[in-house]
Amino acid sequence: MTSSFFRILLLTLLSLSTMMSGCSERPHAIEKMDDARYAKIGIMTGTTGEIIAKNRFPQADLKHFDDVMDAFMALKSGKIDGIVTTYLTANQLCKKNADVHFLSEDLIRESVSVAVRKGNTELLQAADALIDELNADGTIAEMRKRWYDNTTGDYQEPEYALPDSGEPLKIGVSATREPMSFVDKNGRVTGFDGELARRFAAKLNRPVTFHDMKFMALIPALESGKVDAVITGISETDERKKRVDFSKPYFYMAQVLLVKKAGSTSH
Repeated sequence: MTSSFFRILLLTLLSLSTMMSGCSERPHAIEKMDDARYAKIGIMTGTTGEIIAKNRFPQADLKHFDDVMDAFMALKSGKIDGIVTTYLTANQLCKKNADVHFLSEDLIRESVSVAVRKGNTELLQAADALIDELNADGTIAEMRKRWYDNTTGDYQEPEYALPDSGEPLKIGVSATREPMSFVDKNGRVTGFDGELARRFAAKLNRPVTFHDMKFMALIPALESGKVDAVITGISETDERKKRVDFSKPYFYMAQVLLVKKAGSTSH
């Protein structure tokens, strides 16, 4: 065979390889849960969403992220096909980005609680008492409307009479989850969980300090004593219960699959 034949053959193979590579990088269209079986799914390390994704999509290519916004940027750019995250986070991202939506089927519904260091019975009982009180007088319901049903983004958090001195209540948060827990334009941790933390501190008559960190770092921070409690949309699981204690639930929410809308382009 002539050298020109081999050159043509090589060019053909290279062209086919490029075409196949291009196809493999295209986003995997997800319109229903079954479409995600072999897709690239973004999950946040250390979250219940990670556990859910592993159980629901065992054959999917799971991509780990430290923060939901990192996963969201990967979704927008076409590096992944979907994200397992909470309904509240997904809904907030959909409000601000018309090219994404979440599937109508919930992956799971889970409870949200206050987490405290193992064996800290006094603080755990105080958290339970506060949740009972806020549920009984309708405050939790009012907070849900004010934070979660807000369509304008004009959030209003009440002021609290917190002491300026004394041992601070150290609260661990992962403040990237508007409207649950986020940092406002003044650099202040706020949201439903930020308000709940300040109400907790007011009940204990203690100042409050927030320690903002990656979600996966929260339980180690609690175990080491860096923080006294975690109030940031954390759910009780059997594995976590071995390491920390959980209060009564103060909220129930769904985990959903956030995807690009059909026909939308990556950018």
